[in-house]
Amino acid sequence: MNILYGDKNLKYPDTLQVESGSWIVQRPLVVSSHYDNELTQVLVPLNLETDYASVPLLFQNLFKKINEYSAVFLKHDVCYAGELFPRADCDEMLLEDLKAMGAGWIYRNTVYSAVRIGGRSVWRTHSPESKTKTRNLITQSKEILSAKGNRFGIWLDLSTGIYSNEWGMV
Repeated sequence: MNILYGDKNLKYPDTLQVESGSWIVQRPLVVSSHYDNELTQVLVPLNLETDYASVPLLFQNLFKKINEYSAVFLKHDVCYAGELFPRADCDEMLLEDLKAMGAGWIYRNTVYSAVRIGGRSVWRTHSPESKTKTRNLITQSKEILSAKGNRFGIWLDLSTGIYSNEWGMV
């Protein structure tokens, strides 16, 4: 699966690794999927700092940080960081998104178990300021996308596996 952006062909979401070992999102990404029989669209904003799915250190050696499921890991991170949904829903969405992208049962359930076990400690570190920061990044990215004629966002529809660089429904 590739992300197509203009004349640039990206295999994975556009992130840049920084000295701390985390990554910074370089291009907004909207992940569109169905959860609980409703369409859910989450904007992964420009400049979001991510560790790709908040997988506990103990489990990180079992999984490549950046892989074909990176977009859903970014979605999970922004849902966690901004507390956009209850924690259990964020984790369930990750499980469903991995299934929609074709991840095998063992892989997706191992990832799910890891975030259920380790995610609680991450969730508890959120402050009102950190949640506001993430939500502000989302707002700023929406404004940037609108001002640029929506040319800088990438959409991923998990039901079809199709990436698009148009803002709106895929």
